[in-house]
Amino acid sequence: MTGYFEIAPARAAGPALMLARFALVLLVVAGLSHRYGLLATPDFLIVSGVVFVIALFAVLVWVRAFFDVWRKGRPGGRKLAAAAGLLLLVLSPFAAAIVMAMRFPALNDITTDRADPPQFFALDAFPRGKGAHRPGPLSPEPEVQERAYAGLDAGAAARRGADRCRGLA
Repeated sequence: MTGYFEIAPARAAGPALMLARFALVLLVVAGLSHRYGLLATPDFLIVSGVVFVIALFAVLVWVRAFFDVWRKGRPGGRKLAAAAGLLLLVLSPFAAAIVMAMRFPALNDITTDRADPPQFFALDAFPRGKGAHRPGPLSPEPEVQERAYAGLDAGAAARRGADRCRGLA
């Protein structure tokens, strides 16, 4: 009688797929809940942070399973491929946010009228006191704006506005 040995599958492939699925479902539910007003923004950011931590843990588990499949020839490649695809979906919004945070500056005011920028009187309507979130002072430094948004031409915007006004008259 001939005996055959069955190769044990990569044990970490299943948990990697399970964590990836959970992170994706949690991100979608949190995103839709925030979109439709069921979840406030601070709570959404906390849930997004939890999703990010779960996804990073899933990546670690995925790497462990990948080494089992690659080095020992264990089955589980389909689960690893599915987990990798789901993890790319889950981590892509976080990667996009990191890229945008590095690429765009943290300016809270952009104006095309550098000579006489508009005054925002609505800032006085924000609550004051401990724990109240109030926007910071507007950035009056035009050189910071010019470095950050080099393609922004204040004169061109003024000329377009004047041309439109002439067309109406």
